[in-house]
Amino acid sequence: MSRAEKSRGRGFKSRPRHLSGWDQAYRGGHKRSAPFHDIFDSTSNIAFFSSRIIRGSLVADVGAGTGRITLPLASLASHFYAIEPLPAMRTILERNVGQCDNVSVIASDTQSFSLPKQCDATVLSGVYDHFLNDEEREASLGAIYEYLKPGGILLMDVYIGSAASSPQRLIDACHDGPMAYLRYIGRSAHGRVVNVLLRYETYRDGILVSSVTERSPVSFSTPGGVRKMLERTGFVVERAWWDYAGTSFKEDSGTIVLQSRRR
Repeated sequence: MSRAEKSRGRGFKSRPRHLSGWDQAYRGGHKRSAPFHDIFDSTSNIAFFSSRIIRGSLVADVGAGTGRITLPLASLASHFYAIEPLPAMRTILERNVGQCDNVSVIASDTQSFSLPKQCDATVLSGVYDHFLNDEEREASLGAIYEYLKPGGILLMDVYIGSAASSPQRLIDACHDGPMAYLRYIGRSAHGRVVNVLLRYETYRDGILVSSVTERSPVSFSTPGGVRKMLERTGFVVERAWWDYAGTSFKEDSGTIVLQSRRR
């Protein structure tokens, strides 16, 4: 039985034909902004994910980006599948994991990927927000379900913050010798979908040398909606936290971090 046939048998829908959140992100500037992700991305969740990966297991990172999570988790895994849909991100990912003989980079979107084997664990970090509707969410979780072993775990985080518009403001600044990197963020809300605008500025000795703008749509979910979608696609939610330090989740938290298990 083919993957599509099995997915239909479980009630999962095929990949949406409209322009997905990932496609819109690529067209909105990710191609030029990809190198900045390693500069600004936080490492606070790496210890969290690493502590829940059993050494020697088979692991997948869905939406691996430049490999920030892939590299440390791959050191624990017998084999690691890094799935990344955006070519610009994937170019950096392939360079970063070039010396890892147990990492396979999968050039595929997050909703219709295929793997040679089922995994013991899957990570979905910084990705769920880019699914713009339930069709995209169901398709991605359905693919993850298919390539998780029965009883396998899914570790994911979802931003539950405000969907209100906000003016652009400075949120990060990094310095490396004569170089300085600044990141600005602004939001324009349209219902439950918010267009996020990120601007990256590079300075050398205080002189602006480049400015790159990235636009991408994100969709905000409710904690109850995330749980229902996981249950709908065959997962049992085991634990929920509001941060990577293991703080118990509260309904007014801005982030929900989940550990679920495939039935």
